[in-house]
Formats: sequence, C-alpha cells, structure tokens
Amino acid sequence: MVMRRTITPAILLMTRDMGESDLLVNLFTRDSGIVVGIAKGAKKSMKRFVNTFDMANLITAKFYRPNGRELFIIEDASLIDSFPHLSNSLNLLSYGEFTLELISQFAPEGVPQKKLFDAVSSFLTTINVIGSTNERWNGSSTGTVEGLFWSHTLKFLEELGIAPLLEKCVRCGKEFNSNKIDNITNLSYNVSNNNTHKGELDLFVPSAGGMVCNGCLLSREGGVPFSRGTIMALIKAKDVPIERLAILKFTRDSLREIRKGLMAFIRYQAGRSMKSADFIERYLKSD
Repeated sequence: MVMRRTITPAILLMTRDMGESDLLVNLFTRDSGIVVGIAKGAKKSMKRFVNTFDMANLITAKFYRPNGRELFIIEDASLIDSFPHLSNSLNLLSYGEFTLELISQFAPEGVPQKKLFDAVSSFLTTINVIGSTNERWNGSSTGTVEGLFWSHTLKFLEELGIAPLLEKCVRCGKEFNSNKIDNITNLSYNVSNNNTHKGELDLFVPSAGGMVCNGCLLSREGGVPFSRGTIMALIKAKDVPIERLAILKFTRDSLREIRKGLMAFIRYQAGRSMKSADFIERYLKSD
C-alpha cells in the first residue's frame, strides 16, 4: 500500500535528539497543523536537512505516517527563511519564542490551521524586518513593537479559540465598547491620566475568561485593572486586519496593563508557567 506523502510549508517549533543520528521534530505545518515526526539521520545528513532544523525556521517539509504508527517520518526539508535578524534584539527574539511556545501549547495536533499559520509566518517576517533595520529599528520604538506583538498575540488567541472576552462583562453582559472608535487610521490611547474611581473599577480576570465589571466581582477575586483606553485598544486590535496592525498605538501604561493581564490569562489557560512569558515579564520593558 502506497503511503501518502505531504509536502507543505512548516515552522520548526522544537527538536530533540533521538539516538546518535535522528531527531524528534515538532512542526507547525500549514496543511496538517502540528506534526511530530522523526527525521532519520538528520544530525549527520549533509543533503536532505542541511540548515533546516533550527528553531523558528520556515521550511518546506515532506513527510508521511507509516501504517499503525503515531509518529511521522520526515523525509526531506528545505529552508525558506531562517529569520536571521530576530537575534539582533532580545525583545524580538523573545517575542518570536513566545509565539512558538503559544502555538506548541494550544494548537491541536493534526488539525489544519492555515489562517493561523499565515498569521504567524507574517508576524515572524515583520519582526525580522524590524530587526534588520538600524539600532532604533528605523524609528520603531520598543513600545511600538510590543504593541504590535500583543495585537498579533490577541489574534492568535482568537484563531486558537481561547481569546478573552473584552467587549462586555463575562457575567452580566455589560458592554465596555460604548465609546466605539471608528477611525482606525490614528488609533492612540493616553491612559496615564485616566483616573478611574475605585467604585467604577473594572477588572480583567484571567480565571473568569475576560472583563468583569465592578458589580459582578466576587469577594477577594483577583484581577488586573484595565483602563477604558486599554479595553478599547484591545477591542480594536481584534477588528483591525492583520496587515494593518502596525497602525495601532499603545501608551506605556496601557502596555503594562496588557502585558500583566494577557500573560496571566495565557498562564491560566495553559495551566502552567511558560518560559518565554516569564522572561518577557521579568526582563523586557516597553519603551
């Protein structure tokens, strides 16, 4: 019986040694979703796998699954893009690694995710271009890049079916987008002077799955205060086409809220701490 071969673009998520010459390879493929397979002789191959199995590489992979086996056999791979400029910045490298860890954690194995794959590939290409520019990223501040990172991350969560509810309270349905913003060509929020009264405080509660209004907060329930500007910015980030996400602007205060809230939400959904998330929270700051 002839086994069907699949040839598809793929992003390398992880490799592990298997014996003296083989590699266990985790791929995020465009046509087959997450694929886990063995690349036989990959550590010694000078032809089939040359320069392909580095983390985050965009490759073309050829593989098949033997009858009755769980693991695929990775027959061949060729490099499309290695995103070499991510290593020019600790921020960019961390954002790329976080994205791959997010996909590894939440993308289902064997389920095609073409839209998500294209979005991840586009994001890696975008931050690689940023890394190839001058020291100040050709005028893009670290805050601007972090805003782009969180906008993409929110879209990734939507494609994975686990995005938080931001538009209204998850319990009573109170809407937070009453001041709807229609002009997305100059979207900038200054939330540093947004002095919300304590009695009107709304919290982003990771364990609840999104925003909780003051009237629905449970006793001693923890959460992250989100200003109205932050809520509006995230709602708009969900609506803006992915190719236009760079137009979104976030203040430093808003980025701090988003970073704290979405990191806590992702950890809650994963049920564990994530290495790249811990690093971003501990060491990276917006400009």
